[in-house]
Amino acid sequence: MVEGKRKIQVLNNLSQLYINTSNYSMALKYSGEALALAEKLNFKPGISDTHISLGNIYYYKGNYPEALSNHLAALKLQEETGDKLSAA
Repeated sequence: MVEGKRKIQVLNNLSQLYINTSNYSMALKYSGEALALAEKLNFKPGISDTHISLGNIYYYKGNYPEALSNHLAALKLQEETGDKLSAA
């Protein structure tokens, strides 16, 4: 499971790098891979982090309903896991 968590983190980091360079198609690719793995492992912090990345991607693409949906999904998971720092 530790190896899977690291891979999720790396995929989310790659997604963030592509967000920073406005390459949203590649950011979506890596976020999609991270989300699939995090859900397979039922790793809620990884799912939450990925939803934040997805929310940011959709925000920058101007798809505000999808951005809000992903950020709210992340918030729900943060509240479930007691991650007050991320929720703030």
